[in-house]
Amino acid sequence: MTGKTMRGALLLLGAAASAQTTYRDPSGRFTVQVPAGWQAAQAPDRPDTATISRGKASVNLSVGATQDTSPKDALSSYERGISQNCPGFQGLERSAFTMAGLPTASLKFSCADPREGQVTMSVAMATRSGELVFFFAQAPSSQYDASKRDFDAIRDSLRLSSGGAAPSAAAKSAGNPQQLAALQKACAAGVFTADECAAKRAALAGGGNPGGNPQQLAALQKACAAGVFTADECAAKRAALSGGGNPAAPAPSNAPQPGGGSQVYRDPRGRFSVAVPPGWTATPQGQGGGDGVQISQGSSWAVLSPFGGAARPDEVINQLAGQFQSQYRNLRIVSHAPFQLGAHDAAFTMYSGTNPKGVEVSLVISGVHASGNNYLAMISSVPAAQAEAINQVFRDISLSIRFAGE
Repeated sequence: MTGKTMRGALLLLGAAASAQTTYRDPSGRFTVQVPAGWQAAQAPDRPDTATISRGKASVNLSVGATQDTSPKDALSSYERGISQNCPGFQGLERSAFTMAGLPTASLKFSCADPREGQVTMSVAMATRSGELVFFFAQAPSSQYDASKRDFDAIRDSLRLSSGGAAPSAAAKSAGNPQQLAALQKACAAGVFTADECAAKRAALAGGGNPGGNPQQLAALQKACAAGVFTADECAAKRAALSGGGNPAAPAPSNAPQPGGGSQVYRDPRGRFSVAVPPGWTATPQGQGGGDGVQISQGSSWAVLSPFGGAARPDEVINQLAGQFQSQYRNLRIVSHAPFQLGAHDAAFTMYSGTNPKGVEVSLVISGVHASGNNYLAMISSVPAAQAEAINQVFRDISLSIRFAGE
């Protein structure tokens, strides 16, 4: 290769590298490289998920808590769920490799989409210390091979944090591991903003106030969850109890806080509570609210209903999906993933399709493990034209859910 040719090659390589961008998870859990021509954003309906897309090809990435101890267990659980929600499911290839330095189990499969035809997808899962690293890629089967190089590049560029900024030696000795672990789950669920997470990690790493009263803090937490105080009042009272004084400028929370215009719906049987945004209506379902509540505005609605007879969040989705598949036309899966709602294991499947009234909608079915054999189903529907804005409201509603005793 001549010097001139080499210089040209280096310039091309430099241009390609500079065209890439880096996506940084708002909660500081991971970073990933985004190839030129692809767009990356936080999923509007799931705060723990990054979506990277180009045309009809897309990747979903998330890092969250899990009870599965191995990648194989996590993948088996996922496959049981997706195989029942994916029309014409066909497993194509299984493989094992390393993702973000961790042993990984992977499955490539295809589904028959009513509108797009055959769609090829691949999912890869890794676990570490109670966390699940989740990678999902999909494209129309005719385009999958052309996108595979970028799919692989995105996956291979994934870098995990160690749970936040590296603590100093003093912080390591002073930090409370249980509190830090709980905070990490809350940050992963989108309960706090990135700045709030950083500030709270720093406060915990610094040791906090050893004179704080755990009983008072626990009581305050319950009062805040029930909507007794506004977000600012809760922040101020927590700071006072922790010995930190009144915060000069508390950062706003991502989750809706009852008291700022939202109302709190409390299940008559005491099973859960949820914030109802301003302008939305809560309508109890069934006799005495026994079947849960519908929260609606115009043509958009969400139903929260206690659910029994399931052993995993995926089973909630599977049992409900069949009802909608018989009522909706061209119902197809857009995305499916496990996630963490606070300390509760959960999963969701997002669909698009045409409802019985002939309106194209975005439909999301979620299953949340409450406690023991108790689950909560959340089903939401919004006209496709309004999905981007309204799904953010549904996300905030889901983050406000509190179960008995919380």
